[in-house]
Parts: sequence; C-alpha cells; structure tokens
Amino acid sequence: MDYRDAAKSIVDAVGGVGNISEVVHCATRLRFNLVDDDKADVKKIEGIDGVRGTMRQGGQFQVIIGNEVTDVYDEVIGITGAERKPEVAADEGAEAKKGGWGSRLISTLTEIFAPALPAITGAGMFKALLAAVVAFNLLDTTGATYRILYAMGDAIFYFLPMIIGFTSAKKFGGNPALVLGLAGLLLYPDFMTMLSGEDPVSFFMLPVTKFTYSASVIPIILIALIEAPIEKWMYRHVWAPIRYFIAPLLTLFICGVIGILVLGPLGAWVGDIIAIGLQWLVTNARIFGCILIGVLGPFIGMTGIHQSFTPITISMFTQFGYDPLMFPATLACNMGQCGVALAVGLRVKDTNKRSQLLSSSLTALMGITEPALFGCTIKSKKTFAAAMIGGGIGALVAGLLSLKAFAISGPGLASIAMFLGGTDPVGNIVAAAIVMVVSIVASFIAAWFIGGKSIAEEM
Repeated sequence: MDYRDAAKSIVDAVGGVGNISEVVHCATRLRFNLVDDDKADVKKIEGIDGVRGTMRQGGQFQVIIGNEVTDVYDEVIGITGAERKPEVAADEGAEAKKGGWGSRLISTLTEIFAPALPAITGAGMFKALLAAVVAFNLLDTTGATYRILYAMGDAIFYFLPMIIGFTSAKKFGGNPALVLGLAGLLLYPDFMTMLSGEDPVSFFMLPVTKFTYSASVIPIILIALIEAPIEKWMYRHVWAPIRYFIAPLLTLFICGVIGILVLGPLGAWVGDIIAIGLQWLVTNARIFGCILIGVLGPFIGMTGIHQSFTPITISMFTQFGYDPLMFPATLACNMGQCGVALAVGLRVKDTNKRSQLLSSSLTALMGITEPALFGCTIKSKKTFAAAMIGGGIGALVAGLLSLKAFAISGPGLASIAMFLGGTDPVGNIVAAAIVMVVSIVASFIAAWFIGGKSIAEEM
C-alpha cells in the first residue's frame, strides 16, 4: 500500500481538507470529526487500496486501516496540516453516545476503563509470563528477584483504585490529584490494617464497614462521581481570598467521610453482588455463559461494549485468581473472525481484496479483530452468521475443557502466554490451542459453505 496515495484519496473522499475539523487514530482506525458527515463518500473510501471498511460511531467517521494506520495517519497530518495527536484508546475521543441509561452507563464505563487498559494488559501479561517461568522451575519463588518481579506485575492491580480514580476524575470533570488522594485513603496501610483487624472500627462514633479496597474499582468510581460536583460547588461559593486552600480542604474532607462511610461500603456491596452472581454463573452455567459470549462476539465487538466488561473480568481475577469465562470465550470469538476472513479471502478474485482479507485474518489470529470484523464479518449476514457459529462452537469447547485465562489481554496467538498458569499450565495452554483450531475451522467451514461463491460479491 502506498501510504501517501491512500491518505490523499481518503482526505478527498471524506470531503477534502476543509471538511475535516479533527483527525486522530487508534490501533486500527483513522477517526475523523467532519464538518459535514454527508460529504463522506463511503463507497469511494471503501474502494481505496488499504481500507478495510468504514463506520460511524460516537459522532466520528472512522476509516478502518489495520496495523498500518499510523503510517497513513502521518500522511494525513502532512496533507491536512491538522494538529498531530497521540494514539487514542479504542473508544476514546468519541462523543457520548445518546440513548437510555444503559447506553450511557456502557459509554461511561468504556471511557473510564479504556485509558487504563494498556497498564492492566501489560501487568496481566507480565504476571502470566512470570507464572510460566515459575511453572517450568526457572526461578526461585523465595528469592528477592522473584519477589521484585512479582511486585512489578502485581502493583498495577493492587493500586488499581488509584489508576481508575484518575481516569474517573478525567471523565467526571473532577481534580485528578484530589481523587488520587481519596484513592490513597482507601489503600493507606494503617487504614487497611484497621479494616482487616478483629476490632470494630468507628469514625465519629459511626461504624465503618470493613472491606479490602485493593484491586477494587467500584468504590473509587462512586467517590470520583461525587467529588467533581462538590469540588466545583466549593470553588464557586467559597470566599475568593481563601478559596484555593479552603475549597480543596473541604472537598477532601467531605468526600473522604462520604467515601469511607457510604460510597466505599456501597461499592463493596455492589462488588459482592457481582461476585456472588459470577460464582453462581461459573458454578452452574459456565458452559452456557461461554457459548453465549462466543455467539454474541461479533455483536459485542461491533457495538464497542466489550471494554465495559472490564470490571466483571477484574472481579473474576480478584475472586478466582483467573478468568474461567470471558477471555476463554473471547479467544473463540477472535478465532472465529480469523476463520471467516480466511474463507472469504480465498473466495474473492480481486487480488487487492484478497490481500486485505488474508491480512485481516492474520491480524485476528494475533488477537486484533477490528480489520476482520469491519472489513469482512459485518458486510454480509452470511459472514456474520459464520462468525457466530465458529465463535459459539469454539466457546463450547473452551467451556468443556475448562479453559482459564491468567492475564488480561486481547486473546490470540500473540498473547497465548495469558493461558499459562494454574496447576496444569501446559494442559491449559494446549486447551487454548485446541479452542483456537476448532474456532478457526468451524467458522471457515461455515463461511465457505453458507456463503458459497456468492459471498465474494458481497465484499
């Protein structure tokens, strides 16, 4: 692909330089804020060499490129003269989605957790690789080296309330430094020691609910939610000469009191309900849950709600020490996308489309499915159905083999180490490989026979 030519063609097809108010990019897409969305010629854009598809989401016009998006973005910046901005997370930069409370909740959770995912993913893979080293007896777990390495991976999860507190403050419009301080209160060693002791704890003669806040996320989100309006009220109403030290003082005190007496316990209670629900699901309906996620995988990816599942996944790791449901099923979903793109790629006659589809299939194999999803799966009911079939069958196998994930990452061949761990790490990673093969084969066969030769014409 000629990046310069592709960028020039894309800019022209979205309405020219004058129609672009802002352009950013994520891992796979160019994201345009256009003056007039109607000027974007979708058919012309999707016919450009290197473009995998387009979509409108969250007020943005998005052009799906794949792994080469950064190179194309650089050329777009050179052509338009727009301000260069760093890569955004998968759902960052979009306007809040309109809709009911459910849509707003999903949008809010996504905006809170998306910026934190690189840290969570990196730490998760770090712990998975360390577990693999230990499983093969390559490192003494009693030595200082292991303890330091373990701390490197575990620190992100232990101090997760501070990370989520920061992103929550950015989302709700509060002061990140103040919210970080409130998160620090929840993790303060002496405070945690009091809560873990046998003696009851009271604050101004009011009982303090005992709970371990490390690795929790709901309490600090609730605290950040009230901190923003309280802080703004203080800065508006406190006398100007003393505003800049009294306003943060009162905000810290009021939010701290409400946090440890009300919102912290409320968040813990909600977390306990989620944990009980997950325990029931894993104990009584784990295989059904896997199949449901596997079948709905393309819809979940298409709507972008997958990142809102992060609190549930974190809850599983906190409760079980691994994920027996979400990531095993997601592995099947991702490989389903791989199989569909591979089948359609071998069906099409156009060499450019074939190259794009086969490249999308390889990218999905590695764990990044957006190019395959938007460039192939959602373009036809047949490919969508084939991906659901492959993902469902693979997820069924994942459930039957009791596959477990021991790290948070995008499941695929590139992150296969996330399945190393437990009492039988080799057996678990073999199960992951089986799920991958079954999902790819099932979705390939489904796409090949359901779609037939006509499926190539729909691309």
